Amino acid sequence: MLLAIPLHIFGKRAKIFYIFSIVLNTFGSAWFCAVYYAKAEKTLSLSELFISLIPAGIILFLTLILLFCAPKASLVMLAVNFALSIFDIVQWVRLGDTVYSFGFFASVITFMCICAMIALSAESEGGALRYGSFAGFGIFIIIAFVVLLILSEGEILDGAIPDFNLPGKRKTKIK
Repeated sequence: MLLAIPLHIFGKRAKIFYIFSIVLNTFGSAWFCAVYYAKAEKTLSLSELFISLIPAGIILFLTLILLFCAPKASLVMLAVNFALSIFDIVQWVRLGDTVYSFGFFASVITFMCICAMIALSAESEGGALRYGSFAGFGIFIIIAFVVLLILSEGEILDGAIPDFNLPGKRKTKIK
């Protein structure tokens, strides 16, 4: 991702740099997904792959249709996709099933693509590669954070959340 930042900046001068930024972020996201499956010693069968892609694919397809017919309805699809992401991650953590982990990765990609499509539809000039590059950064950051959080079992958050010691009456247990 660090290499993709200057490429994204140079994309203002030549659009080809946006493509390189998207490709680098895609490889980085795929690498984090592969790291999760390797460290967790999980395998993903082809049938699980297709099953987990169905909801994200349907949402993305419907969003494309709604974007042209009823642009405001695409925000509803964004909310539906967000709910799907939350469902997938809860089930992934609860059950540890690969269908839900890959479903989460697919829904993150779909979520960021929908955000890019909504932003692109609001803009008059063609900045598809620019918004695609932004979406690539979002995908990478979210997938990397979630994979690191799950593999470290929450230890990456140690120290990130302050410990508040508020004054007040503390109840003591009666023995």
